[in-house]
Amino acid sequence: MRTLLISCIITLFTSSQLTQAQNTLVLKCKVQHLKTGLMPNYPLLINGQQALTDGQGFIYFPVRTTNAYVTIEALNSSKISILYPVRGHLSIPKDENEILEVVLGSPEDSQLLHKKYVSVIQKMIQESNDALIESNRQQFDSLALLIQTLEKRNRTLEEEKARADAKQKIFQEISSDIREYSIRAANLRLALKHSARFAYENGLTANELNTAVMKYNAIFERLSPRRNVYEQNVTEYWSDSRDVSAGNHFKAMMRFALDTLHEQHILSLMAVIDQINDYRQRLRNGEKIGNADKQKIQLDIEKKLAVLEPEINELLVRVSEFQKLFTL
Repeated sequence: MRTLLISCIITLFTSSQLTQAQNTLVLKCKVQHLKTGLMPNYPLLINGQQALTDGQGFIYFPVRTTNAYVTIEALNSSKISILYPVRGHLSIPKDENEILEVVLGSPEDSQLLHKKYVSVIQKMIQESNDALIESNRQQFDSLALLIQTLEKRNRTLEEEKARADAKQKIFQEISSDIREYSIRAANLRLALKHSARFAYENGLTANELNTAVMKYNAIFERLSPRRNVYEQNVTEYWSDSRDVSAGNHFKAMMRFALDTLHEQHILSLMAVIDQINDYRQRLRNGEKIGNADKQKIQLDIEKKLAVLEPEINELLVRVSEFQKLFTL
């Protein structure tokens, strides 16, 4: 009885092994890059398990015939993707001797993929061989879907790249203007602080002061007319959720620079600089002027500078924050 029981267990175990063997086959797959050809000693993931091609670019792996397909994935998916089969789903053939193919490449390779197989498709059509067309229909449909998917992805990538390039160009232009504006405003403050007191009688310091004024005016006249365009660009290119704070910061910075700083502080200092130039002209005309006029102008400058100093510092801080928020 014990002998019969052991015999039955051995028979069942052997039968189970035979069934598993019958339901398993070893697939042979050729792995190649669309541009460079066969890829020897290249790692892939097959159903989540890492496998390596041999020195010829072929890979062998066991599969269950009860499964419809295996999933092929590239390890470095940021640079290499599976172009074929579609979505990496490699159908399991009935014939164990059939050599399957995996094509690797990048999304930009879709056009090359299209050219590679278009001759095959044309040949199918020209021969009008029903059996040939039928046997290749599944491959044709898969390739057509793959090409369509890759071309759509390419268009998306091209659109995203064009948008990123435009965004970068706009950022550089805005950044250059607002940075120069902050520098010219700061230089004007320094010129008023250190040169104004000598500019009444000294032509060189008066020229330094007027040069600082001209350079400030030049960048203001460039930035002010572009304000609306820049704000529209910011609304268009920095409108998604992660960019909202950057866009709001930019608009607030422009209001501060052009409305608060320029309109409320710098313009009034420009009027005082005009008074210095008038004072110098009166001296050149031979008019005798007492120190009271000069002291009055200078006192006005110092009062206005006391208010301007923290405003300029605030501008420099905002511009620095702008550079960080808008870094692409």
